[in-house]
Amino acid sequence: MRFTIQGRSHHLDAEEVRAVLSGRRPEPVRSHWVAVGGRQWPVKQALELCTGIYRAEFTSDTARRVFQRLGFEVSEHRVRHTSEQVTTPPSGFSVPPVPEGDDGVETYAAWRRIAEHLLVANSAQPIRELQDRLRGATGEVLAELVPPGVGEAVLGWTTLVHRRAERLQTLNHGTAVVQLLHRLLAQDERILDPPNLTGRTRRGVDLHTTHRHAVFVLGRHTPTNTVRQRAAAAGLVHLVMAAPASRTKQLWASDPALLTFLQTTDLTMRWGLSRSAEALRDRFDDTYGSLDQPIRSFLAGTDVELCDVNDVLPLGAWVI
Repeated sequence: MRFTIQGRSHHLDAEEVRAVLSGRRPEPVRSHWVAVGGRQWPVKQALELCTGIYRAEFTSDTARRVFQRLGFEVSEHRVRHTSEQVTTPPSGFSVPPVPEGDDGVETYAAWRRIAEHLLVANSAQPIRELQDRLRGATGEVLAELVPPGVGEAVLGWTTLVHRRAERLQTLNHGTAVVQLLHRLLAQDERILDPPNLTGRTRRGVDLHTTHRHAVFVLGRHTPTNTVRQRAAAAGLVHLVMAAPASRTKQLWASDPALLTFLQTTDLTMRWGLSRSAEALRDRFDDTYGSLDQPIRSFLAGTDVELCDVNDVLPLGAWVI
């Protein structure tokens, strides 16, 4: 069967699906699933494994339709209303008033116009339609193809938004960590050393309490994001070395794909610590053996708990 994702054609058949998933282990099902070989698989994980397309590039509904057309049993479709998605962000910060001054007012307006565009059912559809219409177009008729809302005004909005975009990540990260701590800590648990809420890289363990040491790796995992992968590997080492050793040691990730990476990768600790301080690599070599051991092997020999943030706080759709 042939199908299209992001404008690219792909081929898949039922036997190929069974062959690819045979012997593999499904991640926990959180929403939609497909039944293959007597097991329920998250539809996005299954389609990613079968096609090599990274799961962020398609929706659960797209994956459901593909597997349904191939004859597999899938979970029922559930309609998600836009109003529900927009009105349930993580709490903790109030909406500021419209700032005074021309630049502030223009920025506020730009955010609103961009938001209006992004909240429509398929914000990319007008651009894709325009792309299709460009085929064979001449300079003489090009101006007629540009639809309302695509032009200099959009460039102005997006330029203003990009100037403020870094603030989004700080606000997003800080809110996520505070909300997580609110749900995570026991009533008698006291924070000894608070985490860095800005999201900037911090050496050592992110959080020290009377009960635990914790490292937070927030954000979507992609196979090409080696910065986040190395940060997770270094976090494992810092957790193992943290004193006192009697406290619970946890690595929290908002994307379960990163936890799967740590448990299955053949990349070595030498690679994982290649951007860390030389003193940390030397200490690892002296204490835990060769840096050439796979990350998964080192992890298997530790008492570090890998924890999915979404089990406590559903951040998957929010954390940048």
